[in-house]
Formats: sequence, C-alpha cells, structure tokens
Amino acid sequence: MYVFRRAGFNVIKFIASVTLFFHFIGHLWHCMQEFLWGRAVISWDRIIKTIYRSGAKLAIPLLFISALMGMSIATNLHHILNKYHLQHKALSVVQNLLTRDFVPLLIGYVLCVQSSLNLITARVTKLHRVPQEVLLDYILPIIIGINITALLLYTYTVAAFIFSVYLTFHFVLGISTHEYLLHLAGSITFIEIFISILKTSVYCTIVSLIVGYYYYDVAVRNISVRQAVSRIITRGLLWLTAFSLYLNISNF
Repeated sequence: MYVFRRAGFNVIKFIASVTLFFHFIGHLWHCMQEFLWGRAVISWDRIIKTIYRSGAKLAIPLLFISALMGMSIATNLHHILNKYHLQHKALSVVQNLLTRDFVPLLIGYVLCVQSSLNLITARVTKLHRVPQEVLLDYILPIIIGINITALLLYTYTVAAFIFSVYLTFHFVLGISTHEYLLHLAGSITFIEIFISILKTSVYCTIVSLIVGYYYYDVAVRNISVRQAVSRIITRGLLWLTAFSLYLNISNF
C-alpha cells in the first residue's frame, strides 16, 4: 500500500512540476513581450552582476582548467593513437574534439553550477518577491547575462585549449607542430566556429531556462533555496549531457 501511495505522490508532483514549467514559459514569454514593447523594465544591474559573477570571476580558473584538460586529452589521445601508428592524426583529432564538443559542454557545466550558487545570494524569498518581479529582476537578466558570458568564456576557453595543445605536442611530446598549424589554419573555418558557438548558445539557453524555472519555483511554491540549488545542478547537468549525446549521435 505504501508503494502505491508513494508512486501516486510522485506522479502528482511530476504533473504539478510540468504544469508549473509551462506556466513559467508562458509568463516568461509575456514578460519578454512587455519588455520588447517598452511596457516593462528589466534590471540591467542584475545583467552586469551575472556577467561578473559567472564570467569575470570564472575566467582565470576556467583558463587553467581548459589548459590542463587540453594537455591531458592531447597526451592521452596521442598515446592511444600511437598504438595504431596514427599518432600523426592526433593533433587534428584533438583540435576538432575540443572545439566542437568539449568547449561548449565545459562552458555549459561551469555556468550551470555557478548560476545555481548565485541563487543563494539572490534573496528571492527573504525579499518576498512576486513572480512578475522575479521574472523582470532576476530571470530575464540571467538569460541575457548567461548568453553574453558564454560568448566571452568561449573565446578564452578555445584560446586556452589550442595554446595548451600546441605546447603539449611541441615541448612535452617533442613533435613538430608545423603540420598542425597548417591544419589549424585550414580547418577552423567560419562554419566550424559557427557550429561550435551555436552549440554553446544552445547549452547556455538550456541552463538559463532551468535556472530561471527554479527561481520561479522558489517564488511561486516557496521551495527551499538549498533544494532549488541542488535541483538546478542535477537537472542541469543531466539535460546538458543528454542533449550533448543527442547532438553527437545525430552527427551535428
């Protein structure tokens, strides 16, 4: 009997969450229209804070993480391909792997975690914000700020990855990088950059919608901030990984 009661309770919670999500999307769309027509004002100060907290403060740590990941991936992939006498392909494979897959996903993960932690200092419940105020003062600025931040972090991360891969092959593995530089100049085309930036933008849109939904959930249903932060991280990482897998399977 307990199992059926628990299952029914979980089904009701799931239906309520789905209903609230569509309510959030509709309310968000309405606020966006109000803002575009000049009938509502968003918090530009909140956009700047989002860019600073999720971008400027993370730039240097993300550069170190990107450089270390680039060196680790380059070294491991070279050793793996060396077993099949394909080590001359390692440079081009690493470059394509990092720019098309790792960079967008890494930025999505980092922004997901950092945006969830920003909810702790938002004080949505303490200030008794109504949903309309939360949308205009928090959620819309977060959506705009996260996408601007993603483009800035993308530039730094790609540069750190390419530079660390070059240093690894040239100084650590002692391999000539002349061929790599020629390949780099020919392979980084406008289409490749556009696809990579588009992936980053899609991942960050997913993150911003998940973060915005739980900000809205805190304001509407008054769930605890701790619970909201935990759900943003777990749901965000899950959806990012699942969508990344879908893009890789579809060969995008």
